[in-house]
Amino acid sequence: MKVVITVVGVDRTGIIAAVSQIMAEHKVNILTINQVILEGIFNMAMIVDMDSADIDLDTLQDLLKQKGEALGVEIRAQNQAIFDAMHRVGLRRGTMLTIHDVLETNQMIQKNNLDVRTITMGISLLDCCASDGKTLCNNIYDKITRYGEHLVETGEAISREYGVPIINKRVSVTPISLVAGASDMTSYVDIARTLDKAAKTIGINFIGGFFGPRRTGHEQGRPDPHRFHRRKPGRDRSRLQLCRRRLDQGRHQHGCRRRNGASL
Repeated sequence: MKVVITVVGVDRTGIIAAVSQIMAEHKVNILTINQVILEGIFNMAMIVDMDSADIDLDTLQDLLKQKGEALGVEIRAQNQAIFDAMHRVGLRRGTMLTIHDVLETNQMIQKNNLDVRTITMGISLLDCCASDGKTLCNNIYDKITRYGEHLVETGEAISREYGVPIINKRVSVTPISLVAGASDMTSYVDIARTLDKAAKTIGINFIGGFFGPRRTGHEQGRPDPHRFHRRKPGRDRSRLQLCRRRLDQGRHQHGCRRRNGASL
């Protein structure tokens, strides 16, 4: 796996040496190094290969964060895939990833608040159907907590690897009207409480599915009033006459007149 390491902060001696020392100690191969100093601010982009490293990306990120705090600079380590995706047009043309591409991507993330708004896990609850309402609620709770147990953890790991925040973790389930249709329940309040309890257990931000499919008149064999609009007789003709009347008034106000069907 290729990783991009960026360093931003006030210029001082020993920054490159300190970062390179960590790479050497953990068998991380340095591929390229680019640096530029803009108005006294040190900017460096280092691309490394971690295929032979004896640590994972999370550990490397922690080591670099500690070293950055000691040096008074900010050091980030991100999967190169995020930079390749952001600049894929230029890379397809044969150009290499530059320090300006790296800095531009990090600026979008840090200053322009680039993020992944929501990741969603879909869970089918059709196999949770039961005639008894209590059994149904237990089945729903068990399946959501079992399938979504690691959703938040996985989302945070992806966010950490690519350096892009993931704001919301969400679960979407089968519409409850389909799941509870075979039960003896006359109210779905208990199911709503079960969904809320399951969402709190796995730590997600949203859970969706407490709704029923909208049945339109078109599906029932009747014209859908929201889709088909019947015009009143003569309505188009009345509109055309009104437009012509207003057009004639405008010509009259500006001193224009008709001649042989054409306006002057």
